Amino acid sequence: KGHVSLVIADDETVRSLNAEYRGLDKTTDVGEYYGEGDAPTEWSADDGFVLPPGESAGLGEVIVSYPQAVRQAQQAGHSIERELAHLITHGILHLMGHDHMDDDEEREMNARERSVAERLAL
Repeated sequence: KGHVSLVIADDETVRSLNAEYRGLDKTTDVGEYYGEGDAPTEWSADDGFVLPPGESAGLGEVIVSYPQAVRQAQQAGHSIERELAHLITHGILHLMGHDHMDDDEEREMNARERSVAERLAL
């Protein structure tokens, strides 16, 4: 059990976090930052994360670049709502341990994403 924090951010915030925690100085559509492990478990106000005092990061943070989501929705020819739902689902699946590093993992993750999209009627 646990919770996931969701942040909808701008490209610069996502780029900065991607550079700091992944060593990639570029924006991305969605990033996942775990409550335990490589990313810090205690966030301060200086980190830009909003958590109540004494609250842990839970399973982790899903951080979506809104401008990138808009660009991707336009390229795919669907709504921003659909794109955001896809990116949030993708991030949560990563936090739950799913990945797409090989073909089998990618097929499994894509199937789970489609299942969620169907349930949400997207």
